[in-house]
Amino acid sequence: MKNFKTLQSLTKNNANSDAANIDLKPLYDDCMGDCDMLEELIGLYKKNILEFVGQTKINLENQDCKGLKFSIHKLKCSLLLLKTQDLFNIVEKMHVICVAEEDTGQLQNLFKCFLDSYPSIERAIDKQFLNLLNKE
Repeated sequence: MKNFKTLQSLTKNNANSDAANIDLKPLYDDCMGDCDMLEELIGLYKKNILEFVGQTKINLENQDCKGLKFSIHKLKCSLLLLKTQDLFNIVEKMHVICVAEEDTGQLQNLFKCFLDSYPSIERAIDKQFLNLLNKE
């Protein structure tokens, strides 16, 4: 139970931390000011999150750590691209558990943390994107 409380507090702090620190300007600059390209990258990020959520639900139900590790691996690049480090930390912890322990209870808790954290981060990304569009 102590572990779960730690995970819950981690989630609340992570969601607020990542949401407050979303800065699409460096990625916008990497896209050479092309808003369409940035919008595509954001769309790909969101698609990858949705795919991860669906696959993770299935993999956890089937206790398929190999499948879960693959889903996590696919998601990591997207999380790093948009610099959502706190979500990355959650999935990295999930990966470590898959490799070391395969403790599905702890994986379920971390997945819940991910699901609780993501909506505020998505809103922050959308808000930042709209701010960049308005500055053009």
